[in-house]
Amino acid sequence: MNSKLYGDHTGAADAAYRALRDEDPPKRNGHSKNADVSDVSSTQRAPKQSPLLASRILLGKRLKEGVPPPDYQEPSVIVRGQSHLLFGATEQGKTIIAAWLAKQAINRGERVLYLDAENGWKIVGERLEKLGADIAKIDENLVYIPFPELDLGRDAINAYLAALEEFDPDLVIFDSLLNFLMQCGLSEDTSTDIEAWAQAYSYPARNRGMSVAILDHTGNAEDNRPRGSSRKLQVVDFAQKVRKTQPFDRNTVGEVTLVAKKDRPSVLPKVVKFAVGGTGDGRIQCRMCDGVIEIANSKDNLKPSERHALELLRVEFGLNGATKPQWRKKYMADNGSSSRFYDAAKALVDKGWVEARKIVGDEWFFPIPDTSMGTNIRAHDSLGTGHPMGTSLGTILADANNDVPTTSWASNSAEVSQIVGDAQRCPRDAQSEMGTGQNDVPKDAHTPIRGGHVGTDAGHSSTDRMAETNKGSPSGGPDHVEDDHLPQHAEPRRLTPDEVQEAQRLIIVKGLSGKEAREEVLGEEA
Repeated sequence: MNSKLYGDHTGAADAAYRALRDEDPPKRNGHSKNADVSDVSSTQRAPKQSPLLASRILLGKRLKEGVPPPDYQEPSVIVRGQSHLLFGATEQGKTIIAAWLAKQAINRGERVLYLDAENGWKIVGERLEKLGADIAKIDENLVYIPFPELDLGRDAINAYLAALEEFDPDLVIFDSLLNFLMQCGLSEDTSTDIEAWAQAYSYPARNRGMSVAILDHTGNAEDNRPRGSSRKLQVVDFAQKVRKTQPFDRNTVGEVTLVAKKDRPSVLPKVVKFAVGGTGDGRIQCRMCDGVIEIANSKDNLKPSERHALELLRVEFGLNGATKPQWRKKYMADNGSSSRFYDAAKALVDKGWVEARKIVGDEWFFPIPDTSMGTNIRAHDSLGTGHPMGTSLGTILADANNDVPTTSWASNSAEVSQIVGDAQRCPRDAQSEMGTGQNDVPKDAHTPIRGGHVGTDAGHSSTDRMAETNKGSPSGGPDHVEDDHLPQHAEPRRLTPDEVQEAQRLIIVKGLSGKEAREEVLGEEA
């Protein structure tokens, strides 16, 4: 394989070497080692120059003349005459960016060789048209070849080199690298295979002063390097990760971000953002911007990123809700940016679409059921406002750190601590369903905390016990009664935080009562 690829070059080098070898013995400064320098004029014989030295560049002269600035074929993206790797996970916008690069060059009157081993002419043609390519210039300035057969055989390589010479493109696009490697019987995991393909196809174009754009894949959206061998980054001058940071489709403008992962001469910006997506009139927008300005929908007052985050919360988690890390992970996996997520989550809470609360030290988020969203909530499609989790999801028993009474109906600090613990661990309705006795608390109890112990075997809440304690006291306060005169009730086992969460889930998903959920969680213990 290598002999076919490099055979012609090796033969030429060998011939040049043999020619030099058969000449006079090696000389320095134009003279033979054994000759008398005084007997030979400097003009008598011109020294022979090796083929290698013929390609010498006089750096000193170039530096005196000044190093020219980078020649951008497409500012911030493509440097003319250099090779570029655009990599990213599936459906991140790589082909849109490649089509945009081709459109820009075509409309400028530059020539593009587009080698497509992935999409086909219908997809590429439609995108060029919708992006605004000048149809009158396409056939003149674009050579588009779908699914070309480019292996490492001498015929295929010679045909490719002849195309470069004949068409003389300004930009060569390969979409995508894996398909071209497979045609050659090469592996993307082997560095020598990557180098062999580059020697055959990308280097010849670059060495002719042509820009090269190679599209490639990553394993997933989180990967910051191309899939396979690290040699992929070594055979190019620039590498940029392509990521969809805001969803887009034919009718919605989103955002695609290019992040520089290799910049050999340090001339490209670290981050380049594109506004990408359909404009609603059949066109596709793709333009560089500082960031997409989102406009809220007039019907629901939600921006695209907010709606996307809400739909993920509803579909992926339903009314069970999710912690912020869980929700963020889903948002990021669906091509969202971290900053967009945090902004969207805060906005959804502020606008009343999502309720947030602290449960066992974690911040949880629960979607409010609303049929106007047009999105089914997993396992809870029929829930209405009458469902215990369907209205005031964020209303908890109280903020455990504020306005907690020390007398009134809490008999001692231990009981207060237990009530506080329950308030922090259970949502309001789920806790009342599980026997906390919150509905027994009178409105004039002088405390926002509405609850007691999690379940009581005799059906009495802490309020009932305090009522017994307060009998005979004209002021309504506790009378001086001996402890053994107080009603004695068996103290139930408190639910652990995990058991509370499970009971809450059973109430929501199975429609159980609090008592039934508690019994199912505790099993024989109940």
